[in-house]
This record gives sequence, C-alpha cells and structure tokens, in this order.
Amino acid sequence: SPGPVFVLGESLGSAVAARLAALAPEEVAGLVLVTPLASVPAVAARHFPWIPGFLSRDTWRADRALPSYPGPVAFVVAGEDEVTFADLGRALFEAYPGTKRLWLEPGATHNGLDWRASHPTWREVMAFVAGR
Repeated sequence: SPGPVFVLGESLGSAVAARLAALAPEEVAGLVLVTPLASVPAVAARHFPWIPGFLSRDTWRADRALPSYPGPVAFVVAGEDEVTFADLGRALFEAYPGTKRLWLEPGATHNGLDWRASHPTWREVMAFVAGR
C-alpha cells in the first residue's frame, strides 16, 4: 500500500536493515537499529579475541552500509549489552554522518529491552524517524 516504509533491525538484523536501507534509500523513510551490530568481525573479536577476524565469511558491515543511507536513523542501545556491546553501538551512532538520535537504555541487557508498544521509547523512536 502507499505510504512510508520504516525498517527496523535488531542485533544481527540491524546490519541487514542497514544494508537494505543503503541499497534502496529512496524506498526507506526511516531506519531503526536496536542493539545494533557494527560488524560481525568487531563483535567476534570481543567474544573470541584469539580467533583471527578474517575467518568471518559473512561480515555484515552495518558500519560500511550506513553512510550510503541519507535518511533518519534511530539507534536503541542496551547499556549492559553483553552480546553486541553498548560501546560498539554508540560508536556506530557516532560514525553515522546523517540525521540520527540515540536512545540508551542504561540497565538493559541485549535481550532485556522493554518491547511493549506503550513504552515511551518506541513512541519517541517512531516520531523521530517519521519526522514528527
């Protein structure tokens, strides 16, 4: 149906969403990255520092895809993210050159975000990417 398309990706899905937005920027009105993954090698290096990064066949480089997307990007970072790591999510936010906003959920773990639609964060996120 007609209307704006908003893309949301969580964790590894955030890299997929970033790539989709980069490939079809005219189709995506706004992008939401939740517990974002900058790249598989960056996260893998934290979990498995003794394994060489070049062994990651699928790198899922959100950090390389995002600069090709000119639209608004909302970043929702879990402050205690033990999977994709909050500092890597914040670095991805800082590196994005476009219109952006960061929501940091200080006590949340990777799988501990409040996903209820009534939670104020999600209303703010959608208002931001919708330009309201």
